[in-house]
Amino acid sequence: MPEKLRIDRDRGIILVESCGAVSVADIRASIQAVEAIFAEEGIDKTLVDARTQDQPPSITELYEIASEMPRGIRIALLTSSGTPAEDGLRFLETVAKNTGLEVRIFLEEDEALAWLNH
Repeated sequence: MPEKLRIDRDRGIILVESCGAVSVADIRASIQAVEAIFAEEGIDKTLVDARTQDQPPSITELYEIASEMPRGIRIALLTSSGTPAEDGLRFLETVAKNTGLEVRIFLEEDEALAWLNH
């Protein structure tokens, strides 16, 4: 499964590991799971680790995904520099920010966690 989700209750963070070829259906399922955890447990911080993602969905699909991202949840997107995933996530970040969401891309996990906890 390209998307694995778990909760780090000690840090109050939802962790999503996004690896391999990730489909729009995979991402939508993760978004729904994150929204359910937020509704049930109030955890409003999510770290998406996409450092091992092979290829993101198309630009059109990423635009649709950004419009479906949950409100009220801070999302850090962790990626590797110079990859197709980085380009896709930078586009996703821009679209999400333009719609008022708290989404930011990072190349370092420590920076992503610091931003989530700020």
